[in-house]
Parts: sequence; C-alpha cells; structure tokens
Amino acid sequence: MIAVRIPEEIRKYKEKIILGLNARQLISVLLTAFICVPLYYFGRDYISDDILAWVIILIAVPLVSVGFFRFNGMPMEKFAVAFLKYGFFFPLKRKYKVDNAFRAWQNTAIKEDSPKSGREKKKAAQIALQRSLERAVLIEEAEERGDTDFDVNTADLITVSTGGGKKNSSPGKKTDKDKQENKEKKKPKLQIQAEEIEEKIKKDSHYLPTKQETLIRKRWNLELEKRRKLEVAKKKKVVSKKNSQMKKRRNAQTTIPKTTQQTIPYIADYEEGLFEVKPNKFSKIYRMRDINYRTGKEAEQIQIFCKLGEFLNYFSEDINFAFCIDNRIVSVQEQERQIFYPMSGDSYDRHRKEYNNILRRQIMAGRNDIQVEKFVTVTIDAATPIEALLQFHKIDAEVIDNLRKIGSDAKVLSTEERLSYYHDKYRKGREGELNLDFDFIKFQGISSKDYIAPTMIEFNKKHLRIEDSYYRVMHLCNLPASLSDEFMFELCDNDFPVTTTLNIQPVAQDKGLRIVKKQLTGIEKDKIEAEKRAIKAGYSPETIQHSIKDAHAQAEALYDDMLNKNQKMFFVTITCMVQGNTLDELEENCKIIEGKARKYTCQMLPLTYQQEEGYKITLPFGYTPQDICVERTLTTESTSIFMPFSNQELFQRGGYYYGLNQISHNLVIVNRLKMKTPSGFVLGTSGSGKSFATKREILNVLLHDSETGILIIDPENEYGDFCRAFGGTVLKVSADSNVHINPMDMTEDYGLDEDDGEDTPLSVKKEKAMKKKSDYIMSIVERMISVGNNGDSTNITPVQKTIVDRCVYRCYKNFLDHDFDPQYMPTLIDLQDELDKEKDSADGRAVAEGVEYYTRGSMDVFAHKTNIDVDNRLVVFNVRDLGDQLRQIALIIVFDFIWNRMIENKNKGVRTYCYCDEIHVMFQSYYSANFLKQLYKRGRKYGLCITGLTQNVEDLLKSEQARGMIGNSDFIMMLNQNSEDLKLLAGMLSISETQMGFVMGADAGSGLLFAEKVVVPFVDRFPADSYLYKLMSTKFGEDMSAAEIQKQINSLMKDNEGKEETP
Repeated sequence: MIAVRIPEEIRKYKEKIILGLNARQLISVLLTAFICVPLYYFGRDYISDDILAWVIILIAVPLVSVGFFRFNGMPMEKFAVAFLKYGFFFPLKRKYKVDNAFRAWQNTAIKEDSPKSGREKKKAAQIALQRSLERAVLIEEAEERGDTDFDVNTADLITVSTGGGKKNSSPGKKTDKDKQENKEKKKPKLQIQAEEIEEKIKKDSHYLPTKQETLIRKRWNLELEKRRKLEVAKKKKVVSKKNSQMKKRRNAQTTIPKTTQQTIPYIADYEEGLFEVKPNKFSKIYRMRDINYRTGKEAEQIQIFCKLGEFLNYFSEDINFAFCIDNRIVSVQEQERQIFYPMSGDSYDRHRKEYNNILRRQIMAGRNDIQVEKFVTVTIDAATPIEALLQFHKIDAEVIDNLRKIGSDAKVLSTEERLSYYHDKYRKGREGELNLDFDFIKFQGISSKDYIAPTMIEFNKKHLRIEDSYYRVMHLCNLPASLSDEFMFELCDNDFPVTTTLNIQPVAQDKGLRIVKKQLTGIEKDKIEAEKRAIKAGYSPETIQHSIKDAHAQAEALYDDMLNKNQKMFFVTITCMVQGNTLDELEENCKIIEGKARKYTCQMLPLTYQQEEGYKITLPFGYTPQDICVERTLTTESTSIFMPFSNQELFQRGGYYYGLNQISHNLVIVNRLKMKTPSGFVLGTSGSGKSFATKREILNVLLHDSETGILIIDPENEYGDFCRAFGGTVLKVSADSNVHINPMDMTEDYGLDEDDGEDTPLSVKKEKAMKKKSDYIMSIVERMISVGNNGDSTNITPVQKTIVDRCVYRCYKNFLDHDFDPQYMPTLIDLQDELDKEKDSADGRAVAEGVEYYTRGSMDVFAHKTNIDVDNRLVVFNVRDLGDQLRQIALIIVFDFIWNRMIENKNKGVRTYCYCDEIHVMFQSYYSANFLKQLYKRGRKYGLCITGLTQNVEDLLKSEQARGMIGNSDFIMMLNQNSEDLKLLAGMLSISETQMGFVMGADAGSGLLFAEKVVVPFVDRFPADSYLYKLMSTKFGEDMSAAEIQKQINSLMKDNEGKEETP
C-alpha cells in the first residue's frame, strides 16, 4: 500500500488585511457600514426603530454574506444567481464561473486581446480558420514524410500571420514525390544560378558571395517562399473541402424534444471517434484494460505509481483529460446472450440445457450484473474538426504508448462505439440495440442524438432523473493530509451503478510556480505581522496562529515539490454519479458512498443546484468542468494516489467458463483461440482439481460446436469414463490389447507444411511424406534398440540409420506407386521383412534382431494394421497399462497420430484440442519431448490448442524445453502448489506474494489463471447436485457397454430433474 501527503488547497488561504479579514471580507464589511450606519442616523427620524432595524438587517445580511458565505465553492453572489435560475428562471440550466485565480488572470488576458467590434470579430474568425487549415496542411505533410517529432504549435505559418512571429522564409521539408516532380520540371535560370552559388559555398566554407550573388540568392528565396505559399494555399483548399464535409454533421437538426437533445453535451460527432463537446473543443475516449495493481508486489506497485505520474506529466496545459471508472448494470438477457450455448438440434442439447442452468446459477452467485469499464478522455482545443483530427493522430499514439508503459493496453473508441456506450447509458433495458446509418442520418438532416437520447430527463435540486432511473452527482471534498492508494478502489467497488471521474487540468509549470509564489508571499507577510504583534504584546513569536504556520509550511513544501521534485500542478475535480431505481434506493446508495469517504476522513457532498453540470463532466464526454467550483489543486504525486487501476478481469467474448474471480466475484470467461499462443498448462498437486477443470474445459469444447476434435493422452485412466459418457472413443494401448494403431499409416498430406497449398504436385507430396515418415520410423527404431531405460540413450550407428532409411523407402514403394491407396499400406511386419534382407551385414543383423521383439515377438501391439474407427471427434489414448519397454514408443506413435489428425482437421477447417496428462513423464525422453516441442511451437498454425497437465512441477521444470514452453504459453491454470514448486513458478512467472496466497493451500478448483498478460485468482464451485458434475466425476466401469452407460446417464438426469422439482 502506498500513502502520500495531500497538499493543502493553496488558493484556500487568503491574505489578511486588517483585523484578521481578507480583502473580500473587509470590503463587504466596509460597504455594509457605509450603507447601514448613515441609514440608521438619518432614517430614525422618519422610520420607527423596529422597522428601521429590520431594513438594516435585510440590507446588511446579504452584503456581509458576500464576504463570508460560500456554498460548494461558490461565493454568495454566484449562489444567489444559481438559486434564482434554478428556482424561478432556468430550472434545467445552472452555470457558474469558477472562482480560480489562475483562470481569472487567464480570462482577463483573453478578454483584453479579443476583438471588440463586429468587423474585428469577423476578421479574427477568418484568420483563425485560415490558421487552422494551414496547421492541418503542415500536420499532413509531417505524416507523409514520417516526421514524428514535428510540433505544429511551434511551426511558423506561411500564408497567415502567427501573431507577431516570423513568417517561414524557407520552403519547408519536401517529400520524395515533390523532389522527383521538381527534377522532372525544367529549371529556371534563376534557380540554376542560385544552386551554383550554393554549391560554391558547400565546397568552400570560407567563400564569400559577391554582391550580385547575394542578390540572386535573395531573389531565389523570395521565389521559393512564393511557390511555397501557392503550394500551401492549394493544399488548404483540399483540407477546407474535407473540413466543410465534416462540419455538416454539426449543422444537423434534431426532431425529438430539445430538452433531452440539448442536455447531451456534444455538438457533433465525426469520424475516428472524434466528438466536438463545446465550440472548438474536441475529445476522444480510450478504453483502458485494468492491471493487477492491488495483487502486485510492492516494488511493482511503486513502479506503476511512478509510471502513472509520468503519464500525468505528459499532458500539457492545453490538454484536459479525465479518468473515468464506470460500474454499469448488465442485464441478465445480455449476460445470457454472451455466455449461453444455443441449442443445435443434436444429442448434446440436453447437456447444453443443463450447462446453461449452471451458468445461470454462477451468474447469480457472483456480481456479474455489474460490469466495470475504465476510460481515459482527452479534450483539446482546435479551430476546425480536421485540425483536431490530425492533432489526435499524434496524441493517440502517445497516450496508448504511455499506458502500455504502465502495463495497460488501450484502444481508441470509434464513433460507433462511443455512441453505443452513450446509448446504453441513456436507454436502460435496451443495451446493445443501437444500429446507426450515418448516410441515412445525413440524408434525413437529423442528429445522432436522436438515436441515443432518452425520452425524458428531469433535473432537481440534489438529483436528476433519466427515464425511470434516479441519479445524484456528488463531489469529493475536504481531503485529508495523507491518503492511501486503497481509497479509489474502495470508492469504486460497489454492487450498484456508480460512475466515478477524475477531471484533470494541467497547469503550466511556470504559471503554477507563480501561483504558489504569490500565495507564499502573502502568507509570509501575514506571518511577519503576526510575529511583530506577538513581540509587541510581550509574547514569543512562536505563539502565532497555527493556521498561519501550517499554511506557510504547506506552501513551502508545495513550492519545493514543484521546483525540485518534478511535480506539476493540476486542478482536479472528483465526482461520482450514483444510480438508484427509486429515490429511497438512491439515498441508500449515496449513504454507502458517503460512508466510504468518511472512512478516509473525506466528504462526498451532492452538487446542489449543479446536477446538470455535474452529470456532463462525470460521464466520459470530455466536457471540461469550468462551471463547477469544487476543483482541488494537487501535485503529480497526490493526483497519482487516486489510482485508477485495481485488478484485472477475464471476460473474453466467445470464450469458455472457468470459474469466478475471487476478488470481484465476476465470471471468468477465457477464449484461448484468440490468444497469440493458445497452448497451455494445468499445474496442481494431487486432489487440487486438475482433472475436473480439464474435463470442464473439454465439456465446453464439446458443447460449443459439433466439429472440433479433441484428443487426450491418458496415462492414469482418468478420462475413459468421461469420454464414453459423451460418446467418445477410448483406445486402450497395451501389450495385450486388441486395439491396434499402425505407425506406418500415412495420408497424402502427411508431409505437407502450412505453406503448401492444395495444388501441390503429387510427386512433391510423395517426396515430402517419405522424408518425414523415414525420420519418424527412425525415432521408433532407435527406441526399440536403445540400451537402458534412459529415454535419451541409444546405440544406433550412422550405418544402421542408412539401413533403416533404405528399408523404409522399400516398404512404401508399392504404396506410393498406387498413389497413397490405403489397400497397400505397409506395417512394421513389412519393415521387418526388409530388415531381414540386410542381415548379411553385422549392422543389418543387429537392427533386424533388435526390432523383431516389437514386430514378431511379445510386444507386437504396433505391428498390425489399424483396426479401429478413429473418426470420432473425441478420442482418449489410455496408456496406463504400458510397461517401460513400450511407453516411450507408444507416446511417439500417439504423437504422430495427433499430428496427422491435426493436419487432417486443418484441411477440413476444423480446430483440434489436445490434452496430455502427466506431461512431465513425456519430457523424460528426447523423442517425445521433441514431438511436444513441435506441437507447442507449430500447432497454432494448424489450429491446435494443446494443454499439458502435471502434479510434479519440480520434475517438469528439470527440462529446459519444458521451462521454455511454460514461459511461452499464454494460458496457465495454476491450482494448489506445494511451497517448493510455488517458489520455482513464482520466479518464472513473476508471481507476487499476494497472488501466491491464492495458490498456497488453495481448495480444490481454485488458484490463479494466466491468460496472456492477465492474471486473475479464480475459484470454480461447480454445483455438485448437477448430473454433469456426476458425469465428470463418476467411474462407470470399463466393462460397461455404451448402452449401459447411456442408461446410467438417463438415470442421473432423471434424479437431477426430480431434485429441481422439489420445492
């Protein structure tokens, strides 16, 4: 946890003039006395004392209140205006000016420089337009030449005066296209002469041009400037035309009631997500992905905190920005639409129905009706939409890059996405129904607001109503002297809709220092005078008021921070818009928010008479809070403590259910197929729930569609009954098994790579297939004649390899001559026959006799033709009963089968999921480890999603290949781990101590889930009373037939239905 000092509001202290009164208070008192004292002396001769006393009171109270009264930051006169407007004149509009010294100086300067007469205003508007168009031209040229460092704000303009700056006397940088065009044109005599003079100067740096040559250079520069002006003027016409087309949206008229239309705070929407929120103020929204701040290591939290400060310091004074954290209600219908499985009319529909019921129960168990979205809104000033659009091109890249440094990915919301967001906020119960046609809008002459505006908005003193929902905008005030980074999380962590926004306006460093210095000077003056009075009265100077001492110390500390510690000044407004379905519910929700603020000795107060302005700045429109008087002056450090990041969520559209987030209690939905590397691992001790979690994912795959292939290597017979329950095929591979897989099987596409097309010649297919098959058979033969149990040991010689390769080619000759006809498929018996022909040599005899044990001997299980139908989409390879002699050979054969099935499915446009239980055993052999490496590395190109499971993490990590595969996998499910294994994994995967707490001693089905850059603690409490739970955990017995298993399933389903009907 990080805690920082919150500086006192520097503008809060007012310099005392006399009798402890500041200038405003003194003037109000003197004015009151100036009016009321003469009135009393001259009026008492004409009016009775009682009436005169009331008259003086009625005059004095308002006048004195002007100096002493403030409400929500507003002085008396502004509060009176707001009250009169709200109560009598404009009940829906309440606007105020900010009582801000910096803004007051700024507004005065703008007013002095602004044109006075109508003619001057018209001329100024034309100049501003031309200046904006030329700036747009310069930005476009910079983009064309790839100049990322170009700053249009410092560039000199050519066709328009820049307000006293020099006009650009150079032609500017030209693109390669411009240079080529200039070469093709015939050069004028003046240009030739000027270039010759420049060449002389380049050759001799001491060369001094003659008077005539200087004149020629001057004339040529004037000619270049003239040409440049013509070029820019021509480009400005093109930009002006595009700008006029964009501005047509601004002029569109609305056809529905103006009260709701005018309340939505934007003038027009443009392309690329650009909105004009006020005249010449444009905004964009960036959706941020949350990061694991609260569960990160302390060092990581400090790094994120510092990076956030750098992000804040990036913004200059002419850019306003805001962080918005929006908790919104997601309807049950929308949630079900996103995660439920639709019925497909096949035998799995009965399971889909039950699984959907389970998902519905999990939705109710968590807080899935609340969806948290986080945004950054950036607002800039620009004279035209085209200029704003081009300026945002650079801002977009820099904002996204700065957020990426923090660890968060960001995305610019398009115009359609922004409008869809506003539509869902305004039209509750109709989320996701926005359908826009901009061509139709333009043709009809209406506005996009017609598609998003609610039917009714009503503003009241302390709340507003949008259709049937009630809202209250509150502001944070009275910040404590110190605040921790937990505050923002607790404030936003609610089970009801709340939108929390930090509106931030940067202050230029020199202006900020000037503000602090001015206040510091006034405080020092008061301090000196107070010390003099104390000495004169005979007291110690240390007895002066604590308020003066504290104000002086705070101002000095703030000045030092800004001057020496890279701290900038920001004007920050923090608001919350709380929602309730009724007024009573709204009051209860507001009390919860107020209680959270009080916990940190802050206050949350309603924006009385300012609900409309409050709602405009709280929703992510980019509306700048210039009419709200509750802003707070903060530094970079104290602004960063309002940390917008908390914990990551995992809800990926089109994904599968994995459990509930242990922190937020939201559903964890992951789509592995959208990952760059969908391969993964499931790691957990015995009894941690590995097998059940894997079966649940397999069930998701089965219910999602009817084509995706699923292959499982099962060394412990964990998946046989589950497979048969869902109509799969179990292949029991053992020495005495009657199930046979021919390792010599080869399809026409066996040797093709992902780059080979369907038009690959048959001769090429044969050549590639034989090279791959020969290498594959070679690995089997090596294992057959290897010495010892070590998977890496071998005694095959190069000569023996040549013999095996020659025999393999002879085996397949008849098969290839018949163009891959399965009728002529060879077996290991045929290979043995060919090897027997090589017995004349010692090497040939050694190989033939070593292989014979597996072809004609007692281990001949793989020496037969394939005798099973493996077209089933769900296949389990049960290798439990394989001894050490056959296990490694069997794994090589199974991996080759998986590779063939993967390629076959890819050609059909079907994906393949593969699961390898006890994967650590497979890394003990070089051959199986190499096959696994290829499946993990190249499988994605063939649509493969492979997962390895193990409870022996220590053994797994002994393999460098396994460590590399874990590090490169985007999906890892980490269940309960012992302390030693957890230490190893924590170092590899950068797991914090907080995150380790979710794994150490975790209950079955809970742990950490890694999905690309996102890490969430999860728990899966799959309902034990569901028949699907029993199907995934019941042992039916290997001797049961398929019909008997289905009878058992029907019985489980019937029992389940009976329980559901019981009240």
